[in-house]
Amino acid sequence: MAGPIVALVLVRHAVQDRLEPITSEPQAVVVSPTQNQFRDVRTVSLVAGWSAPIEVVSSSAHGIVTEVWVSEGSWIETGDALFEVNGIANVAAATEAPFYRALKLGDRGADVFQLQELLQGLGFYADEIDGVYGRSTAHAVEVWSEDLNVDKPTKSFDPAWVTWFPNEPFNIGTVHIVKGAPSPQAGSLLLVSGRELLTVAVIDVDPVLPGLLDADYVVSIGGFVASVDSTRWEVVNPELLDTLLAGEDGPVLAELRLAEAEAVVVVPSAAVLAGTDGSLCVWVSVEDERFIARTVEARRDDLGSTALSWGVDPDDLVLVNPREILRDATCP
Repeated sequence: MAGPIVALVLVRHAVQDRLEPITSEPQAVVVSPTQNQFRDVRTVSLVAGWSAPIEVVSSSAHGIVTEVWVSEGSWIETGDALFEVNGIANVAAATEAPFYRALKLGDRGADVFQLQELLQGLGFYADEIDGVYGRSTAHAVEVWSEDLNVDKPTKSFDPAWVTWFPNEPFNIGTVHIVKGAPSPQAGSLLLVSGRELLTVAVIDVDPVLPGLLDADYVVSIGGFVASVDSTRWEVVNPELLDTLLAGEDGPVLAELRLAEAEAVVVVPSAAVLAGTDGSLCVWVSVEDERFIARTVEARRDDLGSTALSWGVDPDDLVLVNPREILRDATCP
């Protein structure tokens, strides 16, 4: 039995001596970049900044409220009729100061000056505004009183005809006057302004994603799109979102994206190398099976692909496996 065993060992060694090790050189893999549109879409939060409520108080009208013309959501300007007391209209007056006294022929002062401005704005007075309650002012007041449905038109001004507003236009949030009730006492609450959307801040920009571009961005929420001031991170025209954000005090999720999509080319992420200075490059095929490095700028990595904004053309052939093919696979 010793003979066959020795022969088998000798044959095995002879075969092993004849076998050469099998080796294979890595092959260069190149691809053409894919053209695409980069929108830099991110999830952000919007925080609304609302105005504080403004209260409007009653003047000195006495009687029964016979009509109410205003309601929640109404926008009021000087001259608009608010309600009637005993059939006499009361109108809004957004003047510098409230009227505090009755005015008659011969009176002088800042309130007379203010009354003349009011009458002129309402179309009842066309003479000089001088702060003197003269005949032309008295005549304008008489015509105006008739327009307000005063029983006996008068040349004297009654401050009960107007309700003072601190600003205009004035958005009414709540109404505290009821038709058929006694008129509110002087100084009692009459109207409260609605909340006005003053600012919309953009917060919680995704920190995982690369920095935002030096470009114009917009936010999109509920079908509304509004521009963003990227220096302050606020919506440029917050009134566009007023209805959508009504009643919202906390953060609301929205989409942030570029106002205009940017043209990019997409390559495999393995093709993108980083230099020691932080720069990025890819290697592109040229003549004679050689490759040259191109400096590139990346927009975003996504599932093994990298979007490049410049540095590579769609017609280039990009080396996918530079670390396998190049002796020095770095950016120059």
